[in-house]
Amino acid sequence: MIMMAAAKLFAQEGFRAVSVEDLLAASNVSRRTFYRAFGSKDEVALALYRFGTDGLVDACRRALAEPGDLVDRVLKCVELHLGNARSMGRLIYVLGGEASSQDSPLFAVRMAVHDRLVELLLAAEPGRKVDPLFVRTLVLALEAMVRCVLTEGDEAARSPTRRSRARAA
Repeated sequence: MIMMAAAKLFAQEGFRAVSVEDLLAASNVSRRTFYRAFGSKDEVALALYRFGTDGLVDACRRALAEPGDLVDRVLKCVELHLGNARSMGRLIYVLGGEASSQDSPLFAVRMAVHDRLVELLLAAEPGRKVDPLFVRTLVLALEAMVRCVLTEGDEAARSPTRRSRARAA
């Protein structure tokens, strides 16, 4: 209940504007119950962020493990990122923005996710020598592309034309 309320509030109000009091009211749980599950608002955001990124990395792992052309498998990962933007919209924008700050508790998780994606992409074509820095740059570009789509709002993330344009980029 807390995480569902937090997802809704963070998406509507932004991470920094939401307080523990807001989470208590929205989730209809007591302060005691909240603090049994989470130590702070940051821990709630961290749990939401991990849930989303773990699912995304696992889906990319499965897509990259499929047989076939490497470019097609990488494009499936692009589609997974765009699909997340389409389904979770503003929440991804808000938590992704928070994770971009080196002062945020989400930042270390973001960097670990990048590391895992780079490892998966490099392992997808074992015989091919590719500079890991190049692959990390691609991961950052994919992240930035999703943020650009979401900057225009949830409707842009759901727009087939906008997603098609982002996919082509």
